[in-house]
Amino acid sequence: MATIETDLLAELNAIRKALGAADKVRATPHYAIIDRAFTRIERSLTRPLRIGVLGEENSGKSLLINYLLKHQILPSTGFAGGSTAILVRHAPEPSVHAIRPDGIRNRLTSKAFGRLIKPETRRTVSTPSVIYDGLQSRGAPAPDPASLVFAAPKKADAASRLIEVGLPLEVLKQVEMIELRAFPEARPPGPVRQAFRSVDLTIWCTLATQAWKETEVLAWKRVPSVYRRGALLLVTYKDAIRREKDEARITARLRHATTALFGDVALISLRDAVQSLIAADAQEAGRLRVESNVEHVERAILAMIHNWQIRRLQKVGRLLHLIAAKLSRSGQGRNVVPNRELAFRLQRLALAFLRASPSISFTGRAA
Repeated sequence: MATIETDLLAELNAIRKALGAADKVRATPHYAIIDRAFTRIERSLTRPLRIGVLGEENSGKSLLINYLLKHQILPSTGFAGGSTAILVRHAPEPSVHAIRPDGIRNRLTSKAFGRLIKPETRRTVSTPSVIYDGLQSRGAPAPDPASLVFAAPKKADAASRLIEVGLPLEVLKQVEMIELRAFPEARPPGPVRQAFRSVDLTIWCTLATQAWKETEVLAWKRVPSVYRRGALLLVTYKDAIRREKDEARITARLRHATTALFGDVALISLRDAVQSLIAADAQEAGRLRVESNVEHVERAILAMIHNWQIRRLQKVGRLLHLIAAKLSRSGQGRNVVPNRELAFRLQRLALAFLRASPSISFTGRAA
């Protein structure tokens, strides 16, 4: 998936290569500092955005992730064990790993993964409900990610660890998702805390169709403030609100109650939103999208993503401007022509970063 960062990073790598090939540039005292700065920039630009989806049990977290990624990935009624979190990220082939508190990764088979799901999440499907198993025969092809529908076994097995789902979806190269059930009295285990440290944007899902519950307020305030900044409060059961004037009243009430806690509040019927993806009739799909309010929610989420992306691009642009100035000064009085030429290229690249537009989006229908 080509993005604005891909093109800008290619030019940055070309400049870095030219710097390394110029003996006179490498001899300057600032070269090592500049090279380390390039490494930090590359790591920043190649790291996917990570969205944290939080909320109490059965608040629509998994359904929201499934909708945004346009694939049936997570079970809709959760896992056994309150501290279990699930991270969905890109991988060359479908796989699931359980990460223990000591950091050891264990690859799970379909059966082992199923034991982590609550029994009531059993669902009827027309296709085999299995996830790709690395222990299958080597010649067997990996299934289409769209067919990854997880069914629960008869017995649940509680777990306190991070579950990592890897899928070969292009969108996951840009955006990762971590789902975490938050409790006011619990502290997540080490791997969960480590995964959550990389969260850039946060969405709190709630069933509250009248007022935000005190348990949720306490749980949300336990989340470090750096992750709460500009977050979205998402009421996921809009279909339970019958009248349009009630929607406006509830939204206004929640905005007033959470002014200092969230950047925005939105209502959505996730059930209708998901149905709109798979509806065979275009007119029916359009009706469901309107009734679900999903277009408004998508705009709110994209606004969060684009603001984050712009901040990242501008931060890199400012850093490149400083590097270019340092490189230009290092060649003064020494007639180091490569310094001035590469400094000029860096200045142009810095300007390109500062003017770049966001490129991440969620589009398409369910596969």
